[in-house]
Amino acid sequence: MTQKLVTEHSYRARNDDGNLSTATWIAAEDTPWTQDADVVFRVRHGVAESNNKVDAAAYDLYYSTGGAYALVTGSTPIQYAASANTPPTNGDAISSQLLGSAGQTFVNGEYSEDAQFALLSLKAQETEYESCL
Repeated sequence: MTQKLVTEHSYRARNDDGNLSTATWIAAEDTPWTQDADVVFRVRHGVAESNNKVDAAAYDLYYSTGGAYALVTGSTPIQYAASANTPPTNGDAISSQLLGSAGQTFVNGEYSEDAQFALLSLKAQETEYESCL
């Protein structure tokens, strides 16, 4: 039986200095960066289901400071935060901005300040999520 196959195909960090179209990028796509403590930033992730099976799952965000990965929660050093800009607002739909496309049909993703992303059903499709941290 063939299983769904969901992968992150790209990511990119950005400053919290504008809306979903105008905020500037911190580093090139798929490039690790150094982040100052106590500075709100955003991360955009591109994900795709590439095995032609329906995926309707919630996703968790993990971070690493150079070692093991840890789940982002309300008690970790990296936490969800409210953007200093309006828009974006929690739950806003987002369009494609990453270059590392999986070459599939794009479905609008979502911006989140609280880890409560809308559940999308991807089947041989891709989307992007952006988190404010």
